[in-house]
Amino acid sequence: MRQSSSKEPPMAPHLCLAFNTTCWCTPIQKGAIMLHQAALQTTTSTKKKREPGGLPNWVQFPQTLPLLDSLHWQKQARAPVCESARFDEHIRRFIRENTQVCGDQSLTPEIKLRLFTPSCRFWRESPDLWPFGDPYWALYWPGGQALCRFLLDSPAECRGKAVLDVGSGCGAAAIAARFCGASRVVANDTDPVAGVAVRMNCELNGVEPPVCVTDNLIGSEPEDFQVILLGDMFYDDALAASLHSWLDRCIKSQGTKVLIGDPGRTQFEDFSSTNVLRRLAQFELPESVREENYGLSCSSVWRYHPEL
Repeated sequence: MRQSSSKEPPMAPHLCLAFNTTCWCTPIQKGAIMLHQAALQTTTSTKKKREPGGLPNWVQFPQTLPLLDSLHWQKQARAPVCESARFDEHIRRFIRENTQVCGDQSLTPEIKLRLFTPSCRFWRESPDLWPFGDPYWALYWPGGQALCRFLLDSPAECRGKAVLDVGSGCGAAAIAARFCGASRVVANDTDPVAGVAVRMNCELNGVEPPVCVTDNLIGSEPEDFQVILLGDMFYDDALAASLHSWLDRCIKSQGTKVLIGDPGRTQFEDFSSTNVLRRLAQFELPESVREENYGLSCSSVWRYHPEL
């Protein structure tokens, strides 16, 4: 299912060139280069090496535009509705101007999403000009693609149910749940820009936007969701540990069904080798998705069902 983490594939020359000239590649491409640099600096206290294609620790892009900095976000929380609406429209305009509608090259051509592509300005723009936090919402991760493909092929998983999409990003899983007839959908992402992107992508697909929640729900008191969706969320050891504990509580107290999409990342490997997961499906990734994710060839969907 997964590539061996003991041998990394060779670095693609154009990635090195882009990084050395400070041009901004896709976050995945830039992260791949960072992985090679990090491998050279690994200490004895950090023996686990991130796998090529794993979610990178991106450099935090400086928030240089006064209108869009974190202080402005804080002010928006107390702003009148009319001012908040104007700011929301500003973000919408920014997303429209700096993303491209995609879909045909993914596992789910039924779903259209506004994403970064080589034709977008910030594909190779200087990072100093990027006004937000890391743009997870502008990429369609392979774990999320597999999860959405599985839902579209098995609509009964969500039909008539209350669904929570954790780490919603671009909102693809929330959209898939809507396509399947979910009675209630909540998209949870701590990035406020992601919430705007989710609503825009829902409008693009002609489905009712979900409730978008920016509070970190991981570790919160479990609510009455019948299904929890997680696509490519096991990219950090600490986060993986907190997810295990929280999901256990959700299942024990609410009987929640937990569906996970993951392409076989390092942080997910130990978890998937136990008896708490059952693989429901596996999908071969399209060639373009493989290239963007540094050679990952397939992605799987699992049901998390520990013995409690």
